[in-house]
Amino acid sequence: MTQPTPAPASGPSRRAIVTALGALPLAGAIGPALADSPARAAESALPAPVAHWAFDEGAGATAADSSGHGRALTLADGAKWGAAKSGAAALDVSAGGNASAAGPVVDTSKSFSVAAWVRLTGTAGYQTFVSVDGLAVSGFYLQLRDDTGAFAFTRLPSDSTSANGGAGVAGAASAPVTGVWYHLLGVDDTTAGVIRLYVNGVLEGEVPYAGGWRATGATAVGRGLFGGARVDQARALIDDVQVFDTALTATDAAALAGVPVDSTRPLLTVDTTRPGPRVSTELGGIFFEDINHSGEGGLYAELVNNRSFMAAATPLHWSATGAATLAVDTAQPLNSALSQSLRVTAKAAGDGVANEGYWGIPVRPSTTYHASLYVKSAESKGKLTVAITGADGTVHATGTTGPLTGSWRKYELTLRTASGAPTTANARLVVTASVPGTLWLSQVSLFPPTYKSRRNGLRVDLMEKLAALEPKFLRFPGGNSKATSSPTASTGRRRSAPSSSARATTTRPGATGPRTVSACPNTSR
Repeated sequence: MTQPTPAPASGPSRRAIVTALGALPLAGAIGPALADSPARAAESALPAPVAHWAFDEGAGATAADSSGHGRALTLADGAKWGAAKSGAAALDVSAGGNASAAGPVVDTSKSFSVAAWVRLTGTAGYQTFVSVDGLAVSGFYLQLRDDTGAFAFTRLPSDSTSANGGAGVAGAASAPVTGVWYHLLGVDDTTAGVIRLYVNGVLEGEVPYAGGWRATGATAVGRGLFGGARVDQARALIDDVQVFDTALTATDAAALAGVPVDSTRPLLTVDTTRPGPRVSTELGGIFFEDINHSGEGGLYAELVNNRSFMAAATPLHWSATGAATLAVDTAQPLNSALSQSLRVTAKAAGDGVANEGYWGIPVRPSTTYHASLYVKSAESKGKLTVAITGADGTVHATGTTGPLTGSWRKYELTLRTASGAPTTANARLVVTASVPGTLWLSQVSLFPPTYKSRRNGLRVDLMEKLAALEPKFLRFPGGNSKATSSPTASTGRRRSAPSSSARATTTRPGATGPRTVSACPNTSR
């Protein structure tokens, strides 16, 4: 729909479900061998449908109603025939179009069910696969939702766009993918006062619904209605659509999907009306594990990767710009802790180095970045330009150091992006010389705004989410390689004492080799 209806405030109203196929519907769907095998299908005497379109014609502009009620669909607006889930053909609306029949095929003020096989060719936007028009909105939407990215069976409480905020949305828990057939079944059970969504025979969502109004317009396959306009164009192949004037059961859902009914039953039922033992509020906390850049490149806000050139004997994550040449140099250390620097030989003005960051350096408009670096120059002349530069060479923010000297000196700069700067994660930090010559770099750093504006701080977005959890504790795991200052039995190598990682960043020893876990961010970047 053009205006998003809210997702349900809670999950299934009576139970939460984990099933044997719980991960299957939205991860891999049902294979042909399973779906087409009568011996493996659920045993169920299905009610007779009030409309059934198999879409097996494969030609012409009409899809026959095999239920015997004479509700043929007319293909329009570019709808065509495509590859079938079963039978000879399917309705193809991947490039637009729909199929419709005059008038409703079912009374939506009473219990009813609607089923369809769907194979998505795109997942963007709202897409409605089956609906019945009201005057302003559809009586129901068997759909893919844009706000959740998941399948849903949706009903508004009245025939009005103003009822959008009170919609009942029985939604799936996971997002589907393109190129896979899914069986969808929406059920309005007026006796139970709920609507349900089944995906591949498995109950994915159930929410209360008591609207029960009757839609009197056309029955449509491939679109919906909102604000009196045709909307929610499906981008999919649609096959074997059936409508029933009764609320189908879980057994019926399995039968339609062609799966064993036992495989769709809950393995776990949670009764929210009978809480168990009280869990202490002191037991809710956070566990930190330094895996996959959860610290460096994650919580720690530093944007420069291998900022102290201690990660390897080569300038890892750094590259030359212009005609410059680079080498890691152990003869010009910043100090005894940071025993490697980067030697840069600039052959012309504008030569320098670039850092790729962690999968790129993020840029946002009107944002202030704090840059700092240690530099010494063999010729004691010139200045450096420090810039955040896009992949296309666009300079998003820039600053210039003071004059270079023959000894190590720290330079700090404030870089600010303009209000018109793009939002991108694909930038890099570029440092260039104003004159030819040789210089050395160490501890090159770039920080965006940090949590609570702390220097050398943490990312705002992640820390706000962690703080919102209101954790009672923060646990760092064992196995910390900074736990002792004596050689280890397994390697004979000396590990740093804990205090060595709590110093100023320029005096913390870098560490190479196996992964370490430390409460303080490691500077070997």
